[in-house]
Amino acid sequence: MSKLINKFLLRVIVFLTIILIIIGYLYPILKLAFLSNVYINSLIILSLLFGLIYTILNLINIQNDYSLLTNFARTKSAPKLLKINSVFLKNFTKELYEYGKKYTFVSSSIEKVVEEIDIKLATIRETSRYLVGLLIFLGLLGTFWGL
Repeated sequence: MSKLINKFLLRVIVFLTIILIIIGYLYPILKLAFLSNVYINSLIILSLLFGLIYTILNLINIQNDYSLLTNFARTKSAPKLLKINSVFLKNFTKELYEYGKKYTFVSSSIEKVVEEIDIKLATIRETSRYLVGLLIFLGLLGTFWGL
């Protein structure tokens, strides 16, 4: 999964680089189009930047949590690192119990923790979908306003 998340971050970086190259090439035309309606175009650009930052930070947080989990599974180190550095796994360490040098879960509580993580990930996915819909709506609004 770690390679998969890195692949998504790489795709985002490549796509944004291509977009920036196209923007640089078409800058004089885009400048005129932007100045024709500064308010809506500024709102579109701010929404786009917020969505990009939000999505990239969440991808990085997922990558960090995955790295912490794989490190914990490999080294069986203390779960305090998970509690301190984790975004999605904060409640995960509360359900770990130490027996000697091994950590185990109570079977009924792990389902609750996994469900909480799933809800957090679903919320992020829905927010990203909302931002995409917002950008489409603002683009259409700007088009009709320009007509």
